[in-house]
Amino acid sequence: MPSLLLVLLLSSAPKVADSPEARLRDALRSTTAQLRALEDQRAGWQAKEAQHQKDLEALRAELAAAKKTRSDASREKDLARRLAEQAQANAALTQSLGQCQGAARDLEQAKRTREGELKARLEVVSTRATACEAKNARMYRVSKDVLDWLSNLGVGTALLAREPFLGLKRVELENVAQDYADKLLDERVGH
Repeated sequence: MPSLLLVLLLSSAPKVADSPEARLRDALRSTTAQLRALEDQRAGWQAKEAQHQKDLEALRAELAAAKKTRSDASREKDLARRLAEQAQANAALTQSLGQCQGAARDLEQAKRTREGELKARLEVVSTRATACEAKNARMYRVSKDVLDWLSNLGVGTALLAREPFLGLKRVELENVAQDYADKLLDERVGH
């Protein structure tokens, strides 16, 4: 019963994120909780089955003793009836135990599948994050180069860039600016 309460609490917990990873984690938690609940239920059925086996053996012993004495025919019939009832209850418990074990195997397989999917997704996300970090570092270097270049740009270079006749320095500056723009475009995250 405590595991059933745990399953209900986990299933009613607020959703933190709608990302696929979060949904897989939630599904994995739910599957694990269901598996635990089924295992608890299976343990309960096994305990009941053991008790019924004890009762069944006790009734068989009583029946054997009653048959030996043959003193009370109605008691023998009552014991036979109780023995039959215990045998039916034992058969039902055995069937329920088999169903619980099958469900537990299915849930365990689903859990392993979901864990595999989650690991694969996490590897993809990790790979993307590493690639983004590397591009970020390269973009930082390009930005630093641009700032260094601009800080070293002198008044003379600026005046030469405005020279109206040949415009040689202006073309050179435009080429440098275009090179830096190309470097930044190459390092764009979505690129």
